[in-house]
Amino acid sequence: MRDHAHCVLRKAMHFSQFLLSCNGDTMRNKELWFQVRLLSHKLREDHLITDGGVVCVSIPSQTSTLQLKYQVYRQLNLVHIVDEEKVVFKLRDPSGALIPLSNQLESNDSSRPFILEVVDIHQHISFDLVEATDWQTPDINRTDNLTSQIGSLNDRVEDLEQRMDDLSEDYADKLAEELQFLSNQTADLKKLMVDIKDE
Repeated sequence: MRDHAHCVLRKAMHFSQFLLSCNGDTMRNKELWFQVRLLSHKLREDHLITDGGVVCVSIPSQTSTLQLKYQVYRQLNLVHIVDEEKVVFKLRDPSGALIPLSNQLESNDSSRPFILEVVDIHQHISFDLVEATDWQTPDINRTDNLTSQIGSLNDRVEDLEQRMDDLSEDYADKLAEELQFLSNQTADLKKLMVDIKDE
């Protein structure tokens, strides 16, 4: 009887140690570093939002996505705009790729923060300003770019013409419209190329 009680006690101790170790894992926090970029024209004057600074948000590792979102918005002073109708939050990883704000985020450090953008709905954000500036100055690269675009459009036109034979009449009209649009676009690009060469 004593051996049985001793065995039960030992199992209970092992089980309690197991629970403690599990509890320790679930209570461990992960640190997520964020940088807020306030790009919304609508909220430009909102002085409650810290724009540009890197902030650490410490969250228990077993947090749900909904709880994580609330904690992130609260600690970044964004709770008051979460329900704004025309504002969107976009999260980017340190390389600039869009990622979901979820409990699957891994801990990072302050040198490589997640970028949380606050933007208006349908707001266009240009990330490559250098390329946009280069596009405005006529040079050989621009001519090469236009030539490759014309080649690409011509390839698409040829592909559509080949597929047009296989389609029923219902789709033929739609395809004819697209062909006309592409032909017009090609003509415009050719004219632009001639204008650039004349400069």
